Amino acid sequence: MNKKAAIELSVNFIVILVISIVVFSFGIYLMSQFFDYGNKVILERDEKHESALEDMMDRGEQVAIPFDHKRIGNKQYDKFAIGIFNTIGNANEHTFTTTVEFTQAYDPSGTEITPTLPANCDPKSWLKSATGIPFGDGIKITKTIENYEKEKFLVGVEPENALEGTYLFQVDVTYDDQPQGGSQTEQYDQSHILIVDVVY
Repeated sequence: MNKKAAIELSVNFIVILVISIVVFSFGIYLMSQFFDYGNKVILERDEKHESALEDMMDRGEQVAIPFDHKRIGNKQYDKFAIGIFNTIGNANEHTFTTTVEFTQAYDPSGTEITPTLPANCDPKSWLKSATGIPFGDGIKITKTIENYEKEKFLVGVEPENALEGTYLFQVDVTYDDQPQGGSQTEQYDQSHILIVDVVY
């Protein structure tokens, strides 16, 4: 009788173990799908951004940022679309460097709070890019663009530990003025400002 009970117990244990492994594996699969979807949302331009970028560059805009003002909740995510239209015309291609850097912050009353931001509120760390690297108070994105061609990319913003208020990020684009190996760079178009209103 004891031997029979022991066998039944072993069978039950094996069944439970198999079910647990299946459930655990399914959970991992769901989590991977969730994060893959999240990355896809972050890295892909939607139709609204795509159309607006094309319209601006078709009108001759060298640096296009169609929606430069966003309202974003703390620990929420949104994105800015940036387009560069190479109209330089003196070489087959040029290397363009886009920098996006935090510059100033203001509370809802309009008082500047940049110098008094708490240590855990670091706006430059909010910036996200699939191809960007840290640079100064933000990130740097480098693209090689052929003459009269366009390049489009996204910069994400995800505020964390943010005080309510308005945060400004300056966008500058430069290009290599000596594409055959030189190091001289020139400003391309004017500076642009991205405005992020962090709301609660």
